[in-house]
Amino acid sequence: MKQELVPGGYTKPQPKMGITPKMAHMKTLIQTYVKENGFAPSYVELRDMANMKAVSGVHRICTELILRGHAIHRPSCSRSIQILD
Repeated sequence: MKQELVPGGYTKPQPKMGITPKMAHMKTLIQTYVKENGFAPSYVELRDMANMKAVSGVHRICTELILRGHAIHRPSCSRSIQILD
């Protein structure tokens, strides 16, 4: 599925679909981090917070959150994931 961009360079929000427990946990981690720090966590920080072994797993989960309409991000920009409520 190709991601479309909207003004500002963010991915176009998709209609919301269901998420897995791991995705819900990652979504909560991102929301908590943003509330505490004012900006999004890096994938390495998310990996450490979720006790995962590889950054690729974090990337896969975040990509699914975006594709399922629960988050948006700005391509080629670090710390740009935003959770949609």
